[in-house]
Amino acid sequence: MDVLGSRALREYITGDCRLVTPVLDWENQLHGCSIDLRLGPEFLLAKRRQLGALDPTSSSFGPLLRQCQERVVVRFGEALTLHPGEFALGSTLEYLNFPSHLMAYVHGRSSWGRMGLIIATAVVVGPGYKGCLTLELANISTVPILVYPGWRVAQLVVHEVEGEGWREAQPATRKYVCPVGPQLSRLDEDQEAGSLRFSRLPIVIGLCGPDQAGKSVAERVLVEKCGLIALPLGRDVRAEIGRRGYPPHPGYFYRVAEQLRDLYGADYLARLALERMAPLAGAPGFVVRGIRHPSEIDRFERHSRFYLIMLDAPPEVRWQRYEAGGGSMFMSEEEFLAIDAAARRQVEKCFERGEALVRDGRGFRLDIRNLHDMQQEVFKIWQSIQAEGYPAAVHREAEGTSRGVPG
Repeated sequence: MDVLGSRALREYITGDCRLVTPVLDWENQLHGCSIDLRLGPEFLLAKRRQLGALDPTSSSFGPLLRQCQERVVVRFGEALTLHPGEFALGSTLEYLNFPSHLMAYVHGRSSWGRMGLIIATAVVVGPGYKGCLTLELANISTVPILVYPGWRVAQLVVHEVEGEGWREAQPATRKYVCPVGPQLSRLDEDQEAGSLRFSRLPIVIGLCGPDQAGKSVAERVLVEKCGLIALPLGRDVRAEIGRRGYPPHPGYFYRVAEQLRDLYGADYLARLALERMAPLAGAPGFVVRGIRHPSEIDRFERHSRFYLIMLDAPPEVRWQRYEAGGGSMFMSEEEFLAIDAAARRQVEKCFERGEALVRDGRGFRLDIRNLHDMQQEVFKIWQSIQAEGYPAAVHREAEGTSRGVPG
């Protein structure tokens, strides 16, 4: 990559590009292969407060960092005093406007460094960057140092970029876009911070599907073979049915569940399940059976490492399972199919929401008649979650007669 000399720099600065604005003193700022940048008037000062350590993986990182900083403006001709051990953020007086084929390196002026003032910034200014540069100022000497807005503090060395690397980065992919003053760290937006936050969340496998689709069978596999803890959403619904003195009829179950969601919020049952998980930190994971609303999926996604298994089977197959389990003593096939048709609309909404998880590798669709085959598939899903964290999307369809314990 070629370094731009003073003539090329002047052309880029005075031309349509306006590479650096303003240049107040060409004679003192422009050198053979660099241009000096001045200190702007705005600063963020670190305040001494009794706050915890700054953890970029914490959700409170941004608010805590803002509490630690005080924004001040120093007039030109006046000075900011940095005492030994103190740290401040400043910015360049100049605004940079880099085209897509230029980049630069920034260095603090050694004259300040020899006094014990470390002036640092992002060493590389990438193609397409626009804005003032944030400068980190740290006094590592044993005496106070005065810094003045308008003083030259850094050098900018500009290079031409060759090959494909010059292509301009999209502004949406950058954390610091067109700043006009010092900006606080946004380290919490780094991919590493998100990965660490995600790894600390509990694993939750949600089971969604119509009645008798095999959810309880899948739950038993995940509990008995995989060691997960079962937290069925229907637990609170059944408790409410008992309080009201209703009989254990599926029609009451769906009615009461919807009443609870209407009264306390669509994600109410998911919130209760998450509250029960809190004291069980360290568990290998949780299985949540009975998801019936997209808001429940949204809640689990925000507060856990969430995976969704969507189970289904034809209505006649599910009725056979219900009848085999003694369900016909509570309702006829016609009643079962009528209730199933009404509940199906909500299940389909969850399936639609789950398709986004399938594309992301965290959703699984199992349309299997044979419950034994389904158990094997559920166990494979758990193995893939353990092996990869974000397993490849799975879609399984199989034919066969149902056997095993209805669920």
